[in-house]
Amino acid sequence: ENETLAPQLGPGAAPLEVVLVIDSRPARSMDLQFTWRLPCRDLGEFWACWWPAGEESLAVRKVPLKLFSSCMRRDDVERVISLLQGAKHPGIAKHRFHFEDADSLYIGAELPAGGSIAERLEEVGPLSLGEAARIFHELCEVLQFLHGGAAMGPEKVVHWNLNPETVWLDEAGHVKLRDLGWSSAVVHPFFSLKDYSGSAEYLGPETILGSFHSESLDAWQLGVLLYQLLAGSPPFRDVSEVAGSSRILKCDLRFPSEMDPDARDLIAGLCQKDPAARLAVAKAKTHRFVAVHAAQLQASL
Repeated sequence: ENETLAPQLGPGAAPLEVVLVIDSRPARSMDLQFTWRLPCRDLGEFWACWWPAGEESLAVRKVPLKLFSSCMRRDDVERVISLLQGAKHPGIAKHRFHFEDADSLYIGAELPAGGSIAERLEEVGPLSLGEAARIFHELCEVLQFLHGGAAMGPEKVVHWNLNPETVWLDEAGHVKLRDLGWSSAVVHPFFSLKDYSGSAEYLGPETILGSFHSESLDAWQLGVLLYQLLAGSPPFRDVSEVAGSSRILKCDLRFPSEMDPDARDLIAGLCQKDPAARLAVAKAKTHRFVAVHAAQLQASL
């Protein structure tokens, strides 16, 4: 909130403009109204909150402090918060604040007005080729920003938890990542996610095997998400998590007969068991499926 004061210094004197900038943000949990709990399959809880003082809806992650000793170190948390603060991209929800009390750490970001992809799929079912291609293209651009390193400082960032619950839309229908996930800070070229599960239907083969990960894990999850955008359900859903995991390890993709051939080709290129064989995000963004159908949607708007 800005306030301008213009006191007179004397007869005929020009007014002196003084601008007071008040940097106000939530500093205690009691500053927030926790309205409903959002899906969260990694550490802590996610809440949609109303901040009365700022008249703003926020997405707030609440993490019990006891998890710091069992799952992650304090410097890991500080690095993730630093990444959130530096993630200046229109496809990532803006970081608003962080604070902690005696029991929990709270990390707040803007709450995208268009809801999650999960809500969109529940509302309308499988998306049109054009809408799916546009969402896919925008996700590729966000991931290129994260994987590029330079824009985010010296470290590359792997999201590792792309799924319909973490990908949101703004009021115009454009992609907004709800946050960057907990395992997003990559200090070394490869890192392990043994302590984090994420969404079981989106796990990559390397996650199930407990091996090491690179940004190609995001490529795998892009393929799984595109499949769900077009089919309405993820490709490896089965009667149990064990059966689903078995299909993931075999890359047992079963496409609906009506699925677009170019979409099949793109998904198959992303969902390769060998991370090195997966289609790179930069190439996926320019795949024929995206070029044709995203352009058709844009032309119809």
